[in-house]
Amino acid sequence: MQSSVLLLLAVIVSSYLFYLRVLCVLRVYALIWLFLFESFMSPRSLAAILLLISSATAIGAEPGARFVQKIAVKPGLLAVVAEGDMEARSIGSYTVRTYSNPEGKPANDTTFYSAGLIRIRDGTIESVALARVDKTSSPALVVVIRSAGTGGYLSADAFAITGSKVVFRGAVKGLPPDADPVAALRRALSGKSKK
Repeated sequence: MQSSVLLLLAVIVSSYLFYLRVLCVLRVYALIWLFLFESFMSPRSLAAILLLISSATAIGAEPGARFVQKIAVKPGLLAVVAEGDMEARSIGSYTVRTYSNPEGKPANDTTFYSAGLIRIRDGTIESVALARVDKTSSPALVVVIRSAGTGGYLSADAFAITGSKVVFRGAVKGLPPDADPVAALRRALSGKSKK
């Protein structure tokens, strides 16, 4: 009984979201028609252009589809990796934020912000993991990004999370789609330390 109610609720929500997208597309087409058949700099045309721009922004940014993931760095310290709000999925930015939770209570896991960084991305975040990429004592937070182009190339960024700091350690880009980004980061960072 409960599963059928949840399924019905899921169908209703997805139908509603589809309906909203169709309305946005229809609004864009109506505004284009208004713009094409009205005089160029009339107030009506200017309003149509502004509505067209706002509609295109709403369609291009899919708020429910962005990547957001929590990962426990160590007891009492949580990291959140998230693609930027209202950005395209294929390019934009992402954040790495840390939160302290000394008591370890799940309700407080993102209450006490510690530190963070914003990074540019060319593609969508595919995964986040803790991995050893150099000879330091603690594993790095590794963010793997897959390009949206035809090659599906990989890139990866590594971050050291120490105390209340998030420090960018290094990156690799243009890796083949089936490459091991952690191994590539190890090679790149070991070459950095030898210089």
